[in-house]
Amino acid sequence: QFDIRQRLRLALIHTQLNHNPALYTQPVDKRSQSLGTQLIYSYKVNPKTLLYLGYSDSALANDEIDSLRRTDRTLFAKFSYAWKS
Repeated sequence: QFDIRQRLRLALIHTQLNHNPALYTQPVDKRSQSLGTQLIYSYKVNPKTLLYLGYSDSALANDEIDSLRRTDRTLFAKFSYAWKS
């Protein structure tokens, strides 16, 4: 948090799964891995008004893809205002 109005948040979410394909009736990967990242900047104009700017992406690896490979990328902005007090 930079000050009372500005804040920056970084979130990293990593998941790693190992499966035994013999236990499934459908084909599954022996291993899968994913990584999601999110960076959000928020600015509070006043107690009822906020502005959010952010970036997020995700990466995936499995039996066919050895290392994490980016699958999605998103830039976003959100304006929030409370109409009633």
